[in-house]
Parts: sequence; structure tokens; C-alpha cells
Amino acid sequence: MFEHPRRDTIKAVVLLFVGAIIAAGFADPLVNAIDSFSSATHVLSFFVSFIALPLATNLGDAVAAIRCASHRKMRDASLTFSEMYGKITVKNLLCLTVFLASFILED
Repeated sequence: MFEHPRRDTIKAVVLLFVGAIIAAGFADPLVNAIDSFSSATHVLSFFVSFIALPLATNLGDAVAAIRCASHRKMRDASLTFSEMYGKITVKNLLCLTVFLASFILED
């Protein structure tokens, strides 16, 4: 798998930069869409961006978990929920890291 570690490292760094550029390119339109949606529905933009949007992006996982749990097999349900908890933990840690870094760099 790691036959060419130098080439793999360069490829990984390039892909990280490409991903960062793509995220930066879509960040402003996403913020504008959330702001427009919250204005049109008279819902706080905080609620839309921190509660409704994450729920919508994780809807597929939630439906899969409910479907898997409905089979009434404890092992399947346990694996599904542990996968969801893992994803939620990683996302929350990433968001917390970004917020803490922004506060630290702001000072």
C-alpha cells in the first residue's frame, strides 16, 4: 500500500490543499444560502447552521440506524449506533477545535 511514501505524502498534501480551496470556494455561497433561508423562514440563522443543517446532512445515517435497529438484532443496532456516535464525536471535536483555534488566534 505504501510503496512510494514520498509520492504518497506529496499527493496527500496536494489533496488537502485542493480540499481546502474547494471548501473556501463553497463557504460563502453556503453562508449566503443559510442567511437567505433563515430570513425567509424567520428562523434564527444560528439554529439553521448549528442544528438543522447537521441534522439534514446526517439524515441518511439516522434513517439507516433506524432501519437497522428495526431488525431487532442487538449486534446490528449496536454497530450502527456506535458508528453514528463515532461520526458525531469526530464532527463535534473538529468543530470545537476550529472554534477554540479561532478564539486563541483572535487574542
